[in-house]
Amino acid sequence: MNFSDLVCFGELLWDIYEDGEEKIGGAPFNVAAIASMKGIKTTMITAAGTDGQGKRIRAAAGEKVNLICQTNKHKTGTVRVILSKEKTPIFDIEEDVAYDYIIFDDTIKDICADAKFLCFGTLAQRCNVSGKTLGKIFRVTNAVKIYDFNYRDGINEWESIFKKSIKQTDILKVNETELGLLKILYKSDQSDEAFVNTLIQKYGLRYVFVTRGSKGASLYAEKKVFHRDASKIKVTDTTGCGDAFTAGIVYALLNNFDNERILEYAIKLAGKIVGVKGAVPDNVEYLTNL
Repeated sequence: MNFSDLVCFGELLWDIYEDGEEKIGGAPFNVAAIASMKGIKTTMITAAGTDGQGKRIRAAAGEKVNLICQTNKHKTGTVRVILSKEKTPIFDIEEDVAYDYIIFDDTIKDICADAKFLCFGTLAQRCNVSGKTLGKIFRVTNAVKIYDFNYRDGINEWESIFKKSIKQTDILKVNETELGLLKILYKSDQSDEAFVNTLIQKYGLRYVFVTRGSKGASLYAEKKVFHRDASKIKVTDTTGCGDAFTAGIVYALLNNFDNERILEYAIKLAGKIVGVKGAVPDNVEYLTNL
């Protein structure tokens, strides 16, 4: 098994647009694919069905990343994507699909044991099978753990998933809407900065990143906060923009950027993704000059 700087765990699925076009997606896969395009040694851990969609997605994903893709009797994941007037995606996520049933095995254990970074989210923990597998991964890895919250409507018990996940987290990434949800969850009437600092202190977090769409993003470290405006680019589709931001964090940390440059780079990489349809550009050269 090849060593990976970054391991991403969770959903691999087809984003199906209103015009019928299919784009390969899933937040952790998007992170993995974009990181891979930036030259980071990356492995994606997931599962797909034995159906036609599964065969196609394994082939397509395998061209983008080093892929550990189990197969099982469940359907391959799909999401219906509707773009609003602002080009913001609204997702209708299919339930009880293959990535809900990822099983821990020696292959997963070996690749995670030596990884430098582990990226995970919330959706793939909605089922106990994949959730327990992630818990076993936590026990065998010393990687820096990045929790990209990625709240989606319809995730049952997301509150308990978050409270369990944050205890394993070194770096938390949320958008400003998700930050509002967390303030409700923790019954906090603090300012954003005070609330984030409370999370940092309570859980020993290294960083918290808050993305704010066209208003840019913020990086919070212990007793420090940085804010940068968004890149100016014509918006085609914001799907995967936050995932590119996460990939940018990993790239910046691997290259030992200081805090301000980490934030600037993540925003810049996210800004490139809003210029294309789908979460992952078809052409690697599109991201070369970053």
